[in-house]
Formats: sequence, structure tokens, C-alpha cells
Amino acid sequence: MPLVFPLLETVTLNTTGARAAKTDAQLRDAGDDATVLHESKVDKFDKRLQLLNRTAKGDSKALAMADELRYMSLYEFAWKFYVNRGRLCRSLRPVCIMVTPSFSADCANVSHDRHEAYARAAVVAYWRLMPKQKRHEAIMRHQYLRAEDLTTTDTRTWGTTDFAAPLGRFLGVQDLVREFDGRKNRAGKEIGWAQALMEMLVDPMLVSWVPGWVVEQYERWNPKFRGTLRWAMGQAEAPRTSTNAELLSLTRWKMIEVQERRQVEKAKAKAGEEDSDGSSVLSSRVGSESEEEEKEVEEPKSLNKKQRHRARHKEERARAEAKGEI
Repeated sequence: MPLVFPLLETVTLNTTGARAAKTDAQLRDAGDDATVLHESKVDKFDKRLQLLNRTAKGDSKALAMADELRYMSLYEFAWKFYVNRGRLCRSLRPVCIMVTPSFSADCANVSHDRHEAYARAAVVAYWRLMPKQKRHEAIMRHQYLRAEDLTTTDTRTWGTTDFAAPLGRFLGVQDLVREFDGRKNRAGKEIGWAQALMEMLVDPMLVSWVPGWVVEQYERWNPKFRGTLRWAMGQAEAPRTSTNAELLSLTRWKMIEVQERRQVEKAKAKAGEEDSDGSSVLSSRVGSESEEEEKEVEEPKSLNKKQRHRARHKEERARAEAKGEI
């Protein structure tokens, strides 16, 4: 029956900001300056302050949502709110949110060709947009830290990406794109979103807003992630890194190095097994061929001996008959 009647309504959340085109009927009575495309869910998320102000004109209770809407992720916004006729409405029914574009699970591996696109979808959907100072203050409150405790606290896992609060709007996806899109390493490969995904999974504040299955998928396809992170941090008396950016870069480099080394070792082991299997098969073939050759050599000799015995017997019989003994 679930194939006929879905157990839960599915709502797609496109992280690329794709916009649907309006129909002819919708454009027939529109003005000359009307847009031909509908607003995407990313557009509505970035304009949530304007939507809140429009909703608050007729509803005084809507102002209470301001603090809730200020710092949130795109996924959280789609989970808690929806827009109906230009007004913000709180969602009271459970829905299944499907983040798109969809990627296979192996794209979570840092060495995969599509990992950058996979990371972009995850970061756009799950990154909780807050200024760095506000995020660090929340971590301190959660860990019961005071300002003077920071000198003896290891804060290298705290994300350092800073988003300044803009004027006239809340932080949105456009700020993420401006910060991470187009970043490249020395080799010219884009790694901005991949680094942002790692920062999101390492930061104690940001990771708490990432769904558990996303964290599990990343750790399954990068089994050396947590161990490499601890290695990059080093011992307290001899740390290998001093900043969050250095920690993420060294962790990523070591993860890729370990994976490439393991792939080379597996390839060599597989080649060794094939060589050993090939030599055993070859030896068995040579042994069988030698046995067959021996049989072919021995069989003619045995046949010739019988033939000679019969011929000798015939000769002796012929001599006896000639002498009259038989």
C-alpha cells in the first residue's frame, strides 16, 4: 500500500536555486515588468526577512518568529516554514524533505570526482547561518567556558569562516556561495565546498545541526577521517597545526594520501594473487601436458611390444609346423 498511498508527503529542496517558469495563464494578466520565473526555495529563504515584515503587517504574532528566522539553515527553514501567497506560515504537518540534486553515497569520499558537487549540496542545505562570534559564544555557553578559559582551551575545531550580518536581510545561501564558491588549491582544483563540508562536520556547533545520516555517510566513505583529524591535531605538547584552516588542510591532505596508498597496496596485492594463480594454472597445465605426452609415448611402446610378441609367436609356430612338430 505505501506504493499507492505514500506514508509521508515528500517535499523537494533544490539547493541549486533552480526556478520554475510561469505558465501562459499566469503571465497573461501580468505587467510588462513581471518576471517569467517563479521564486525558488533558495530565493524565499534569502528573502525571509522581507517575508516576515510582509507577514507581520497583518499578524502581530509573526514578530515573535524573528529570532527563530535570524539564524537557521535552509533545511531547517523548509522543515519549519513554508510560503503561501507571499506570507510566511509555520508548517504544522510532518513532511519528508528530499535534498536535491541527489548523489550516490560514494560521492561522500573526498577522492571522488563528484565530491565537490556533493559537498555543495550538503553545505547549502545544512549549514546554520550565523556570524562567527555568535557561533563561538554558543559553543562557550554549551561547554560552560568563560573568556579567560579560552587561553587553555583547544579551539582549533571551531570554524573560523566569518559571515558578517548584512543590512536589510538575514544571512542566506548567497553568502555561502560568495564565501566558498570558486576556491581552488595550488593544483587548480576547486576545493571550497569540500573544505566547508569538513569544517561543518568538525565544528561542535555546526555539526549539531547536520542530520545524523549525513555525518554517518561521510564517516563511512572516509573511514580515516576522525583518526586523521586526531593525527593532524597532534599531542598537546607538540601540535602539528595551530589554526582551524591548517587543521582542515592537513586532515584533507593526509586522508587522500592514506586512501591512495591503500589503493596502491590493494592493486599490488591483487596483481600478486593473479600472478600466483597464473603460475599455478600454468604449472598444472604443464604437468597435465607432460603426463599426456608420457602416456602418448608409453602407449605406442606397449603396442609395439605386443606386436613384436605376436610376431615372434607366429614365427615360432611357423617353424614348428615346418619341422612337423605340430
